[in-house]
Amino acid sequence: MRVFKVILAIIGVIVAIPIIGLAWLLWSLDIPDDSPRDAAPMARVLCGDAIKRILRNPSSAEMLDQPTWPVQHDPPLYIVLAVVRAENGFGGMAIETFTCEMSSTDGRSFSAVNVVQ
Repeated sequence: MRVFKVILAIIGVIVAIPIIGLAWLLWSLDIPDDSPRDAAPMARVLCGDAIKRILRNPSSAEMLDQPTWPVQHDPPLYIVLAVVRAENGFGGMAIETFTCEMSSTDGRSFSAVNVVQ
């Protein structure tokens, strides 16, 4: 009976070592995730930057609830609905809604195609 336990222990070690090695290898690999949902935060930030470029006073801009701006992915476009509080032409603060069309083929680099107020 004791010999049977030793043989099982040796077999267990022989099986466990490759599994642990494979798990370590997979854990250490840097595999990028190109899914559209991961690109949404970048699309939101770049939409905010594009909006600031068309405002009269970009430093007055407040991106309201930017992490929750809806992003629709219609390849290769990312359409972002943004809400911004900024200074208007009379010096008062106004809340405006913008739609940004951002183009991206890889989900990492974006260009603003259209920004509409």
